[in-house]
Amino acid sequence: MIEDVVFAQLMRRLERAFPTVKLTKEVVDLYWDFLNDVNEDALIQAVSFMIATRKDPRFPTVGELRAAVFGSLELKAIEAWGQAKDPKFTRHRMEEEGPENEDDQLVRKVIRTAWGREQHFGRAEVNEAADRRAFIDTYKLVAVRERKAPEQRLLSAKQFFLDIGQKKEE
Repeated sequence: MIEDVVFAQLMRRLERAFPTVKLTKEVVDLYWDFLNDVNEDALIQAVSFMIATRKDPRFPTVGELRAAVFGSLELKAIEAWGQAKDPKFTRHRMEEEGPENEDDQLVRKVIRTAWGREQHFGRAEVNEAADRRAFIDTYKLVAVRERKAPEQRLLSAKQFFLDIGQKKEE
């Protein structure tokens, strides 16, 4: 959940980057209503991504900001689904906790989150399309929470805001 102070800073930052809109309290409240459930770091990164890459000079919509948070994870989640189909993630091997890279750890956590410790993932009688969708949806949530999504590895804008605040006080 995002803090309202950080949210206000992000909205001001967007307003400076996309000055075609003058933000009113009503507009900020509307964006808050639809974005306050988003992970703070993920929204910070989404705003940074929008400012850095958006070619349209108009202020981004709520939907575009949500897509920036969750949409880029969709491709990574699809890649991870292919990785999850690797035999090392079968029910019997899920309990083996050997050294793994970050991607393997994340895939293991997604499988456990979606299917539990009993590990019903990968059973022949399960609907693969439903498993795939459940995996992708869970991956996006876990990746943002775990901050292992690629966009989470960028410099934290929150730290940037804190650094600016400290410099102003000096």
